[in-house]
Amino acid sequence: MLLRSFLSYFQHYRGPVALLLFVSMAGGLAELVFPMGVRHVLQLDPAAAPWRQILQWVLLLGCCYLLNFALLFLGSYYSGKLSAGMENDMREALFRHLEHLPFSFYDRTRTGQLLATLMGDLAEAGNLAARIPGDLIVGAFSAAGTICLLLYLNRTLGSAVVVLMAVKVLHTVAINTRLRRRYDANRHEFGHLSALGEEAVNGVRMVKAYTAEERCAETFRTAARRYLKARVSAFRLDAYFGASINLFTNSINLCILLLGAWEIRAGAMTYADLTAFFLYVGIFIKPAMKLVIFVETYQRSMAGFRRFYALMQEPVESGEELPDMPVPCGRIEFRDVSFGYDGKRPVLSDISLVIEPGQKVGFVGPTGTGKSTLAHLLLRFYDPTEGTILVDGVDISRYNRASVRRQIALVQQDVFLFSDSVRRNIAFGDFDGSGEAIRRAAESADAWTFIRHLPQQIDTPVGERGVKLSGGQRQRISLARAFLKDAPILVLDEATSALDNLTEDQVQKEMDRLGKGRTALVIAHRLGTVLNADRIVVLEGGKIRETGSPQALLAQSGIFRRLWEKENRKRAKKEGVESCSL
Repeated sequence: MLLRSFLSYFQHYRGPVALLLFVSMAGGLAELVFPMGVRHVLQLDPAAAPWRQILQWVLLLGCCYLLNFALLFLGSYYSGKLSAGMENDMREALFRHLEHLPFSFYDRTRTGQLLATLMGDLAEAGNLAARIPGDLIVGAFSAAGTICLLLYLNRTLGSAVVVLMAVKVLHTVAINTRLRRRYDANRHEFGHLSALGEEAVNGVRMVKAYTAEERCAETFRTAARRYLKARVSAFRLDAYFGASINLFTNSINLCILLLGAWEIRAGAMTYADLTAFFLYVGIFIKPAMKLVIFVETYQRSMAGFRRFYALMQEPVESGEELPDMPVPCGRIEFRDVSFGYDGKRPVLSDISLVIEPGQKVGFVGPTGTGKSTLAHLLLRFYDPTEGTILVDGVDISRYNRASVRRQIALVQQDVFLFSDSVRRNIAFGDFDGSGEAIRRAAESADAWTFIRHLPQQIDTPVGERGVKLSGGQRQRISLARAFLKDAPILVLDEATSALDNLTEDQVQKEMDRLGKGRTALVIAHRLGTVLNADRIVVLEGGKIRETGSPQALLAQSGIFRRLWEKENRKRAKKEGVESCSL
């Protein structure tokens, strides 16, 4: 099954593979001509034969070498092109597949492992793609043809070469399983090391802030040494394998020398035949060794392809064949919804809630009560384990996920910006948006006030994850995306919790403007950001504990009021400390 999957990637390259096979086989045939030509020249008796006749044969053999050079050049070129093309096809296929995997997959998978497969493992698999036509098929053809010529020249010596080759094949089969295990361990440790490196680089600010450089370096050193140990183990077997090939070659030469001398003494062979035999053995060794080395390459490459294949077997998000969701009015209903990330411990239990079109509803509660999870379920990042979510009275599971997400604009606390220009980051809201539409969205989010002062204005690169911008600027770009998307449903997931008070007040105004005329779900850490909501839903322990207008909840002696008073005490204490320091 694994090999069949690998070979399926050749189907788009039937023409190049056929051309590569033709060129490689023609090159092999051209190479077989030379020993026979040498044998013929020696049989002419160079001391007595006309010089012109010898020169003609030498020129003919020279032309064969030139032809062989041209064919080898073409074979090497098309082999590399085939390898790069198939590697690229697999990489694109894996990337597309990763883009359609559910969030539950990413919850349990390390990014560095994925990157190791996407880049390193597929490079190994691409190397195998080049070797199958050139080394396996043509090598087998050339080796078989050369053996026939060896048996033609002398059956005894030819049979000895076949027996020695059979011994080497058995030895290769015996070592094959050990190679596979060691290369599997090698690729696994490489993926683990890549994951550690990726995490350390992404979290470099946190590492430095907590002076954890030595701790991280020690963790990386431990993983690097495990990878080194796995590589050394593989190298030891590689070295033994390579040395055994050299021993095999020398054993064949010794055997031919001994048996050839015996045959000449017996009058069954001439010096010209022995010379040609040695030349053919030299030619035979190359494809034979290619076949032997192919086994080692196969195991190393398939270790990488095996990881690629395992990822490709991960099930993608279901329901892509379902119809698109029409543009909704914005009525949302959570009907007896329950959910747990691990399928066991519930995060939400029996959530029933109706949000009317155009309403702004705030969700508050202690950390870990499932506020963001509600947004994730609405966006169909996950599906409820029980109950249904309806938009305009229709279960959203009846629509494909992409169309549901197109009707929802999401603004999160942790704004992710790509290492690209401001323009292209805003354009994530609508890739078909015109330049004027992007500018209007930036102005609506009050982002244009700082964009016009950037070195290249809207075409200025923002750096990796927007590192060149402040938190408030990144948040405004996120709001501009939402303005550009112009979706009827808006989700604000703690969008201002990471901002200072002054920036929060400024951004809050843009968010209020963004929410006008839309159904808005506002997940809040700071309760002051939802005081202008039509309704507030208080979650605790994964259940709805209170719901009502801000004024009604503040008038009660419930959870919301306790949270509000606690927040006010913290604010007063903080302001008192700041005034004392002044």
